[in-house]
Amino acid sequence: LHAMRKDAQENRQEILRVARFLIAQQGADVSLRTIASTAGVGIATLYRNFPTRENLLLGIAQETAEEVEAAITECLETWDADPEQAWRNYAYAIARQKIATFAMRMVETPGIEEIVEQIEAIRARVLSQAEAVLDRAKAAGFVDSDMTVLQFQIGLIIVARPLPNGPFFDLPEEREWLIDAYLRGVRAE
Repeated sequence: LHAMRKDAQENRQEILRVARFLIAQQGADVSLRTIASTAGVGIATLYRNFPTRENLLLGIAQETAEEVEAAITECLETWDADPEQAWRNYAYAIARQKIATFAMRMVETPGIEEIVEQIEAIRARVLSQAEAVLDRAKAAGFVDSDMTVLQFQIGLIIVARPLPNGPFFDLPEEREWLIDAYLRGVRAE
């Protein structure tokens, strides 16, 4: 029984991972069958986990929030040992979420209005947790004292927005360079 639950959990994670990737790449109207087959599960398994497209989008939003919350926790736990490195690792972790691409695709989804309030609640929860990181960054002079969490996240998300898909555009070193440039740019005067 325990193995089944683990398997079911892995299926759910894989569906979310594949859905996030395909939605970012092809748009929010990518077929659920395509998501299921790419994730290596049957359509019934997808529907058992996510009865509607809105459930799937909420699942992705929730999982993204949990990944950002993990980055917040990691940053706070490692801050005292090396604030500068903790701050950079936090920025890289947020950037890796590719939130901009997914969010742009999500707002185009038919029926998104039905889950806007839930997504707003998830966003508010994450931003309030991120306050602790930003407070430390302000105290360390890594950002201006009047910067808000939303301003920092939006700037970072835009800077880290993925380039078009293709062989010329997978440039992780350049992405890190750009994030470092952004972090230098938001430093307190």
